[in-house]
Amino acid sequence: MAKVVTKWYLGEFMRAAQAHVVRGMTKAVLYCEGVAKQKVSRGNVDGKNPSKPGEPPKTVTGTLRANIGHDVAVTPSEVIGMIGVRKGPANKYARRLELGFHGTVKVKAHTRTQTHAWGRPLKTPKKVRVRAYSYTVNQAPRPYLRPTVAENKEQILKLIAKG
Repeated sequence: MAKVVTKWYLGEFMRAAQAHVVRGMTKAVLYCEGVAKQKVSRGNVDGKNPSKPGEPPKTVTGTLRANIGHDVAVTPSEVIGMIGVRKGPANKYARRLELGFHGTVKVKAHTRTQTHAWGRPLKTPKKVRVRAYSYTVNQAPRPYLRPTVAENKEQILKLIAKG
């Protein structure tokens, strides 16, 4: 009678499985990054036609779109895919656009350079001291990241499974 012996190399299997999932996760977050960038690519160059509440924000300067990025973190027990806005100039307003903001903004006293007065350019720019002030903001959400993930769950899972 023939005897069959099977050897199971768990370590190799786990490394190969993790590499497969990392490849798939990388493809999935790259896909989501592209979709999110498409969502915020509707034009509004002059800034006079803003997006409506609930719609993805329109592009004015392209800073938000340029700073949307992804990352894949690997731990011994998890592979985590992340999509979001990189630290930088868009970081200040990206969260407010995604989640909305209702509250008071306090601006500290500061100095600014005045280049115009009464609608006309000044011959020489002037340093002006601005007192501290505050203003109220009621900005409705204009989500672009969460809907990207929610609307593409099936595609994300397929990309992860494919590796």
